Amino acid sequence: MSLAQEQSKTSEQVTEPKRRLQTVLGLAYELLAQHGLTEWRVTYDHARRRAGLCNFTTKTISLSRHYARQAPFKHIKDTILHEIAHALVGPRHGHDATWRQTARQIGCTAMRCHNLTFSAAKWMMVCPNECFAVERHRRKSGLVCAKCKQPVRFVPAEDYDQFPS
Repeated sequence: MSLAQEQSKTSEQVTEPKRRLQTVLGLAYELLAQHGLTEWRVTYDHARRRAGLCNFTTKTISLSRHYARQAPFKHIKDTILHEIAHALVGPRHGHDATWRQTARQIGCTAMRCHNLTFSAAKWMMVCPNECFAVERHRRKSGLVCAKCKQPVRFVPAEDYDQFPS
């Protein structure tokens, strides 16, 4: 979006995503309180592949800002409950049977992964010898293909149209 387009947005268009993020935070804190996790806090991060994260060290549940802006509320609530289940069972359980049981008891679907696409990748990481091509959200320097050992290239995803013939 150009600067002119960004500046021409109405205040309602600008505040709507903010309002949605505030609503999601309110829901998260309400659910934390319902499950006795009043010492925990909720933050947003810029993750583009995962929806949520439970940090036991800082007692923080982090939600992807991109996910919270776009996902249906029922999915967001399930993600929050998923992370609360992690907080309740502790760091040694991952997605084991104990975690699954707790997740279901608190109303979570106990699914390990979501299948929502909430942020398109900006880049395609490609091998110059056509060994592979994968989507990436960020570019990294110094990477080489594991198969042919050639330095990989990053191509803007919108410009990528398979390997040249």
